[in-house]
Amino acid sequence: MATRSSSSSMTCAFWVVDLGPVAGEDGGRVIARGIPCEIADAKDSLTAP
Repeated sequence: MATRSSSSSMTCAFWVVDLGPVAGEDGGRVIARGIPCEIADAKDSLTAP
């Protein structure tokens, strides 16, 4: 498990869960989950490039 959103660590991951959309009270929802290329295509993800 990693808590950083660096692109190098995400591309090496087997599975990614993107929580958001922001930190704090407005966060904590699953925005996207899947293999790294699926996260990169997620429209609601701030993590996606």
